[in-house]
Amino acid sequence: MTTDDTDQQDEARLRRAIRASQAVGSQRVRSSRADWSGESAAIYCRISHASDDDQTGVDRQEGICREVAERLGLTVAEHQVFVDNNRSAWQRKRKRPGWDALLEEARQGRVRHVLTYHPDRLMRQPRDLEELLQIADDHDITLHG
Repeated sequence: MTTDDTDQQDEARLRRAIRASQAVGSQRVRSSRADWSGESAAIYCRISHASDDDQTGVDRQEGICREVAERLGLTVAEHQVFVDNNRSAWQRKRKRPGWDALLEEARQGRVRHVLTYHPDRLMRQPRDLEELLQIADDHDITLHG
């Protein structure tokens, strides 16, 4: 099996997991949205230098996420906006300081919601998704994308 085949399988696995998490998240949204007013939220924005289909800048991503947070009644503190500019998520060993800080904030239970412009801004590696979903499950964090 070639590296391209492995990457394609990883990407397909990731897409399936995202769809499954979105389905679960959408059920949660319908049942608890009214209870979210004033809850803490973190925003994660990322743009890589690679040519993706959507290169929405991190400032625009943050603006969109802030609009969603306001609409949902969520509170986003300035220190809970995490950005990785020019950080590809495809390279397994590439450090993403914003991502690492977001996960730590979530592990510490300091946020109830994580907002991102699109789920693919959060993670590109299946293990990223697994780690995020485990933290979200452990700390009752709702993911929005």
